[in-house]
Amino acid sequence: MEITDERKKALQPIFVAATAYVKALPMDDHYKKKILEYSQDLWAYLKHFGLVENDDNYWKEVINGANHLYEKYKEDDEQGVIKHMTLTVVDLLSAEHHYKINK
Repeated sequence: MEITDERKKALQPIFVAATAYVKALPMDDHYKKKILEYSQDLWAYLKHFGLVENDDNYWKEVINGANHLYEKYKEDDEQGVIKHMTLTVVDLLSAEHHYKINK
């Protein structure tokens, strides 16, 4: 299920800030390039899973998608930035899920 334009607009500042942060990090140009490529895939991942659902199949897909995304860039993740960004996005989805079911 794709997220709405309103939701995309709400999420975009996160990626603008993350991109600015990555550009400012002291790392070689190859690694920066890989992280910026990854951020485009991460954005697509979040657009796909951005409407949090209380469904086991949804969460299996979230985890499988995160694993697939990380595996794609794992060999280039010298400093662990990609791993941590992926885990952070899954944590954000999980936190939203817990908020929704506990309010």
